[in-house]
Amino acid sequence: MTARVRRLTPLLIGPFALGAALLAWLLGGLEFNRQEFIDTVRRLAPGTLAMLGGLHVAQQLGRTARLAVLLPRPVPAARLQAIVLLHQFFANLLPMKAGSLSLPELLKREGIDRSQTLATMFTGAGLDLLVTTLLVALAGLFMRAPVGQVQALQQPLLAICLCLLAAAVVALLAARRVEAWFMAGGQHSQPGWLGTVVAWSRSFLGTLGRLSLPRLAGGISLTLVNMLVAIAFSYTVCRQLAPQLSWQAILLIILVMRLASHFSIQGLAGLGTSEALLVLLFCGFGLTASQALAVALLGRGLHLVLVLLGGGIGSLLLLIDRAGPRSAVET
Repeated sequence: MTARVRRLTPLLIGPFALGAALLAWLLGGLEFNRQEFIDTVRRLAPGTLAMLGGLHVAQQLGRTARLAVLLPRPVPAARLQAIVLLHQFFANLLPMKAGSLSLPELLKREGIDRSQTLATMFTGAGLDLLVTTLLVALAGLFMRAPVGQVQALQQPLLAICLCLLAAAVVALLAARRVEAWFMAGGQHSQPGWLGTVVAWSRSFLGTLGRLSLPRLAGGISLTLVNMLVAIAFSYTVCRQLAPQLSWQAILLIILVMRLASHFSIQGLAGLGTSEALLVLLFCGFGLTASQALAVALLGRGLHLVLVLLGGGIGSLLLLIDRAGPRSAVET
């Protein structure tokens, strides 16, 4: 085992071990029934798989459309779709969300600087948080007992959404002002690492500053559509495997998990603390430990299979279009 592998080992197995420990702690005080686990998994009808596949395809198309809107320069649609599929493959497979950093490398071949891609990813993450918070706030309008307590959070969450939206607009305006200051007073290149930081910051802020309000509105709209498609995917899985739960409970669990995904610790293949939280939520709404674990693991497994297939398709598309990255840079 090389020294580099030894250094990376905690990052590879740490999140998985933490998630497994949390699951063991949760299941330790609950009765686990192997047959109940198998019966829950068997509830997934074959026809549902085709529906889930269609929803996954729709979500990847939506991701590509949003990235096309937020990027500072156009990328051919076919290659951008392949890049999105590959990015999703790495982001879901590698631990600690390190796979997200594959997107700057993939788009570098399309003539887009890493700093510009990071600015786009920063914008996308902010839009994801904004839309998720908005959906949780709006969900309070439809909740009744025993999950109606979320209504008490409706007004604070709506206020947070308004603050996030205002912060996004202010950040864009501030980025333009700072970029203008760089252009006016920082024309001379700086030596060494200082010059690299200044150039990177100028490119990052310039990408944010050139994001117009119509493009921002388009990004918000596409984020909302993508989020609804992702919720439909998760709802279909939960409704099929746990029909005894009310639609309100399922919706609330999904929205809570969407919020938690911004802060969860992710291991190999996406396994980590999110599964423990999902089991805890399902048990809180009446599922047994074996049923909750079956829903959590099968949902993760289905999503991972689709992501792996998408990664293979993305790799194949880029291999077929080998001349594409060079022509994109030249144009």
